[in-house]
Amino acid sequence: MPTHHETLRPIESLLAPLRASAAPLLTWHGPSGERVELSGRVVDNWVAKSANLLQEEYDAGPGTMVRLDMEPHWKSIALALAAWHVGATVTTRPDGPADVVVTDSPEGASGDEVLAVALPSLALSFGSDLPAGALDYASEVRSFGDVAFPEPVDAGATALVTPDAELTFGELVQEPTGTFGLAQDAGAVAFATDAQTGAVRNGISTVVHAAVVLFAAQRPLVVLGAGVEASARLLEQERVAEMLGA
Repeated sequence: MPTHHETLRPIESLLAPLRASAAPLLTWHGPSGERVELSGRVVDNWVAKSANLLQEEYDAGPGTMVRLDMEPHWKSIALALAAWHVGATVTTRPDGPADVVVTDSPEGASGDEVLAVALPSLALSFGSDLPAGALDYASEVRSFGDVAFPEPVDAGATALVTPDAELTFGELVQEPTGTFGLAQDAGAVAFATDAQTGAVRNGISTVVHAAVVLFAAQRPLVVLGAGVEASARLLEQERVAEMLGA
């Protein structure tokens, strides 16, 4: 168990064994029938580009608070991993302090530093006018480097702030899969987003934390967007071994 004074590079340690893999690691199903499958190599590339964006555009690093105001999505997972890669703290609380707000709804975002994220995977821009000062993730991220150097962080530093709890970097990387009620130690795990009004964003804390735990165990994660049914056919096609509860 890491001590509070131990220095970690948690996301580098997480992705290093996965970055050469062409096997599916993260799959997302959208409500319009969109399906996006990312291998370990592709996840690593998106994390690197996103980490470089956060560092170069916002000077993000240890002590930076990044609010993740997004629904469960492959991009929200990549951006959470990117924030941790540079040593920043991710918060999913709707209020409280934040240095950078990463959101798919920039029109309602508060704060001077806003990163607007378009959810359609092939989008080359956000697709609508953005508030003054907001940065368009889709149009900018591809221009950043494919390699990001990890920022060392103290194991006792805060990694994740949720509406209910806080986790240090040491706790984030040491949580066993049993934390999420998983009975097996192999096979893909699916997460179904709660589509009830006002509940779509509630799963983001669970899914970004679970991604770290599952990827450390080299288990694929399948994220079903709001309104996507976890049908027997879909789960069989994705070779899902069990479901992750919100």
